[in-house]
Amino acid sequence: MAPDMSPDPRTVHTTTTTRRRMEPTRKIALAGGIAYLVTFAASIPQLKLFADVIADPAGYISNPGGNAAVQWGSVLELLTAASGVATAVVLYPVTRRVSRSAAIGFVTSRVVEAALIMVGVVSILSVVT
Repeated sequence: MAPDMSPDPRTVHTTTTTRRRMEPTRKIALAGGIAYLVTFAASIPQLKLFADVIADPAGYISNPGGNAAVQWGSVLELLTAASGVATAVVLYPVTRRVSRSAAIGFVTSRVVEAALIMVGVVSILSVVT
């Protein structure tokens, strides 16, 4: 009789990798950090894109030229407003542990900030039209 050549199930090594699960608080912190980075990354180029309009609005309107810089700046402003609100919404569960009223105040202040940014975007876009 031939010996059984099947491997012993106790000695078989599996090649599956095990991934460590990220803690919920760490996920929240990572998402909040990414939202903050997007806020800063989107807001910095706006200074250059809006420079001509801010320096001389009447001259910008009267001179022919492209509006692409202002339009791209407006898109970045919208991204800044959205990511600003996202930072507060994502971090709400963490800040709520410290103080519910402070957490709601943080979200509210970011929503008001986003609304004011939107007013600025509408104002800048009115120069384009």
